[in-house]
Amino acid sequence: MVPFKLENRKDAEVSGSRGALTASSSASLPVLKQLAIVDVAGEKILGTPELADPRGLAFDSKGRLYAISGKKVLRFTLNGAELGKGEEVIGALEDPQQLTVRRGRKDLCHLISGSLTR
Repeated sequence: MVPFKLENRKDAEVSGSRGALTASSSASLPVLKQLAIVDVAGEKILGTPELADPRGLAFDSKGRLYAISGKKVLRFTLNGAELGKGEEVIGALEDPQQLTVRRGRKDLCHLISGSLTR
């Protein structure tokens, strides 16, 4: 377990995902408008990059991070705790909350409480 201190209990709303092929994990911190990128093996937080209206997170089979940001899904290739520029994968969603990525020959993104399944 990696300790993460929050100053305010209301900031504790989190959604997380663990990369199957990586030693990284991530959690969205919507109230803080940040993600927490965690090195699971090293048991430490690598960083907390900012992301507008972060919600559900998932990793694909290539270790890329999918993140709901407001009404769109962005895809990032993590470099440590740096997000870089996200590629918009799906946009103009009604109210997406969570997502999963089905791993296989072709990764498929599934949204929960959104208006599209891809």
